[in-house]
Amino acid sequence: MDHLRRLGNSISIPIPPDENGFTGRECPNSDCEGYFKIDFGTVFKGKGLPCHGPYCGHTAGHDRFMTKAQV
Repeated sequence: MDHLRRLGNSISIPIPPDENGFTGRECPNSDCEGYFKIDFGTVFKGKGLPCHGPYCGHTAGHDRFMTKAQV
């Protein structure tokens, strides 16, 4: 039981990039849901920075742009 307590309230599951180093993302805006890929090595560094959908400009946290398959 101690092992479970050490996990806390969240877990981290890595999502590996494709053969070119890109990771798929999807806009959470239900009117858009546009699919795009990003290279995590080129994003801004820092906590809480927003992600912007490239098609409709929707802005939200990076954790909101997961694809349905990733969820």
